Amino acid sequence: MRQRAANLRHLSLITLSALLLSLSPAHAVRAAVPPLPDESALTDPKFAREGHADIATPFMQKTRYLIALDVGWATGKISGQARILYVNSTPDTLQKIEFRLYPNHPPTPLEAGSIVPSKPRMLMQTVTVDGAAVHWATRDAYQSVLDVPLDTPLAPGGQVQIDASYTVTYGIPVDELDGLENFPMLAVYENGAWREDISTKGLDYIFSETALYAVTIRAPNDAALYAVGTITNTDVDGKSVIYHITTGPVRDFIYVLTKGWGYLADTSGPVPIDVHYRGSLAAAQEETTIAARAMTYYDSHFGVYPYAHLTMLDLVFPSGGIQYPMLLFNDNERDTNYRRFITAHEVAHQWFYAIVGNDPLHHAWMDESLAQISLYLFYRDVYGSDVAEAEWTHILTWSNRAPKTPRPIDTPVMRFTDFNDYMSHTYGLGAVFMRDLAERIGYTQFVAGLSLYYQKAFLSVGTPQQFYDAMQQQVPSIALAPIFCAKLGTQCA
Repeated sequence: MRQRAANLRHLSLITLSALLLSLSPAHAVRAAVPPLPDESALTDPKFAREGHADIATPFMQKTRYLIALDVGWATGKISGQARILYVNSTPDTLQKIEFRLYPNHPPTPLEAGSIVPSKPRMLMQTVTVDGAAVHWATRDAYQSVLDVPLDTPLAPGGQVQIDASYTVTYGIPVDELDGLENFPMLAVYENGAWREDISTKGLDYIFSETALYAVTIRAPNDAALYAVGTITNTDVDGKSVIYHITTGPVRDFIYVLTKGWGYLADTSGPVPIDVHYRGSLAAAQEETTIAARAMTYYDSHFGVYPYAHLTMLDLVFPSGGIQYPMLLFNDNERDTNYRRFITAHEVAHQWFYAIVGNDPLHHAWMDESLAQISLYLFYRDVYGSDVAEAEWTHILTWSNRAPKTPRPIDTPVMRFTDFNDYMSHTYGLGAVFMRDLAERIGYTQFVAGLSLYYQKAFLSVGTPQQFYDAMQQQVPSIALAPIFCAKLGTQCA
C-alpha cells in the first residue's frame, strides 16, 4: 500500500521563490548544491548483494541520472541540480523529451486537504540540452509535466545530456523531511506518446522505468539520512555532511532525513535490514522480526533479492505504508495481527513493485494483489493455515466493499467510480482472484508461476500478459483464459 506524500504529515506548503545567490571574492558563499557525482558512481558495486553487481551493467546503455541536492532544514528548501544522460530507447525520432515533476502532482484521496493542489512545490530554474539553453515549459495545470524541446530531432538510439537546476520547497520540518522524487523524472514513452497521467482516485500516481542513479546530498550533520540505494561515502562540510549514494537499477529515488529517531538492525534475513523508528521500540522489534522472516520466504520462493540491504522506517502511518526500492515506510500502530499483516505486505512489494514493476495507472491490481497473496502464502507456509486465515480477514474487508456487480479488476484507476471502488477491486477482489487461481491450479504451481513471472519481468515493467503466460505455463492442460477474462477482463479475445 502506498501513500505518496508522507512528508505532508509534517510539512506545510509555502510559496516558492527563486534561489538567489550572490558571489564575490570578499563575500564568497558555498555553492548552492554539492558537486554532481561522477558517472562512474553509477556502477559502484556497493548497492548490490554479493554476486549481483552486474545487474547494473545493461542500464549503462539506457537513461541515467546524476543528482546533487542541498537540503536547507531550517527553511524547508531543497536546491537541486540534475544531469540526465538521456538515451532514446523508443522506436521513434523525438522532437522533445518529457519529464514529470511529481512533487507538483495533485493529491491522492488520502492526501486531499493536506496541500493546495493549484500551487506547485517544485520550481524549475534552468534547463540545457548538450550545454545549450532551451525554451522549456511546464504546461499542465499543476506544472507536473516538463517539456524539453530538441533543436535537432533525436533518432532511436541517439543520446543527449540534459542539465536542470531547480528548487523544491516544503515547510520547516519538525523531526522528519521526506524528499520524494526531488528531481525531474523521465516520463514513460508508450505507443508514440509520452505518458502524462494525472491520477487522483487511487494511491499511486508515479509510473517510471528502471534506471541508474548516483546522488550527492548535503544535509545537516545532526540529522540521519536514509535513501533508496547505498551510501558509499560521506564528507564533512562544516556543520553539514555530504552523502554519496549509488542505487543500482531502481524505479525511483527518494531520501528521508530524521532527527531523534531510534535505530535497530537485523542480520537474520538474506540481507541486513536497517530499521529507523519513531515511537514504540517493542513494535519496531516485532516488525523487524517479521520483515526478516518475510524476506527469507520471498527470497527463496519468488526469486533472489539483488540489493545489499533493506531500510524500514517504522512510525505511526495511518494509510499503512509506502514501498520504494530498498526502502519502505511501515505503520507501527494497532495490534500485533495488524502490524504483522502490514509488514509482510510492504516487504512483498520489494518483489512486486520495486523489482518487478507494473503500470499503476492502468494495471493497479498487479503489484497490490500480488503483495496481498504473497503475504498469505508466507503465513500459510510458515505459520500454518489458522494464522493465514486470520490474516486473510484483513483482505476480505476490502473485497466485501465491492459492488454486487463488480467491474473487471484490470480497470484503469481513473475509470473507477471513486476511491472505495478502486480499493475494493485493487486490494480486495484482485487478491481474491489470486487465491482462487492458486486453489484451481494448485499452490505449488501458483508459486512456480510467480517465480517465473518474477524472472521474466525482472527489473522491468511487468504486464498482465506476462503474468498470464507464467501461470498458464504451469498448467498447460487447464485453460486459464476464461478465468482471467471473467474476473480480470484480460485474455478475452
